[in-house]
Amino acid sequence: MICYLACLHEFGMYAATIDRANGLVGDDIFHYPFAIEGDKVNAHTIKLTLNKDAKWTKALKFMLADLKVALQWSVHHSSVSRGAETALRMAALGPEGPARS
Repeated sequence: MICYLACLHEFGMYAATIDRANGLVGDDIFHYPFAIEGDKVNAHTIKLTLNKDAKWTKALKFMLADLKVALQWSVHHSSVSRGAETALRMAALGPEGPARS
């Protein structure tokens, strides 16, 4: 889990770099709602050892919230870079996958 959290943190740094390169400033630059620092998310450790279940669960909740923000950023930038074609394909997806003809 710590390695996964490190990857998520690295993605956040990459996304912020892309936003700065695109001329965004201040609050418009990508950032996670819950800070990731080492093995902690919003000051809650992701390590299971010597951690109470409630605190570990809270750390995972914060991590999933950050992951959701990363996914939203990724989808937004993917659709912006690929244009309307991607938006049309996404609109064609039903709740359970591609529409059947």
